Amino acid sequence: MPTSLTPSQALLIGYIVAPALFALSVYFTRASLRRAASGLVGVIAYCVVQYAWDRVAAVTGWWSYPGYGTTGSLPMPVAIYIFSGLTFACFGLVGWRIIRRWGWKGLLTFLAAWSLWGFTLDHVGTSLFSSSRLMVISPGVVPAITDFFVYTTCMAAVLLAIRMIGGLFRADSLARTQKSAIIP
Repeated sequence: MPTSLTPSQALLIGYIVAPALFALSVYFTRASLRRAASGLVGVIAYCVVQYAWDRVAAVTGWWSYPGYGTTGSLPMPVAIYIFSGLTFACFGLVGWRIIRRWGWKGLLTFLAAWSLWGFTLDHVGTSLFSSSRLMVISPGVVPAITDFFVYTTCMAAVLLAIRMIGGLFRADSLARTQKSAIIP
């Protein structure tokens, strides 16, 4: 039996979880202040790309967000875009560390794994919370493949912002590095 998640519950979860995840990712990836700020710019990049995909999806009928009751130019409330962007930026900082370590192979592996995870999340989530109608994905191969590439392009936009603002992936030293021991 599908359970129900109301839009206000989804927003409440976003208010708590997204900022906490971002703060934890900054800490655990040992991102410098500049790199963390570039992650926040990545939120804007995510919002722009996701909004563009949502507009295309609305025109083509691939997916919609009827549970939010939004009409007109915004498919979802702005807060949902921002919370989703913070989550993407959080994992974008993890991706930065992967790319820092493994280069372009790490980038491609990270994007593929992230997109597969997001695709699975959307499709399992929409079936588990189908009565909420927070997101409805049309049946068919094209909406499914497009959903996969939404995750790829949105994360690529976040990583590009991290690269453009934060500099080369290997350029900066990591914050909170071990201080060398003082020998008397």
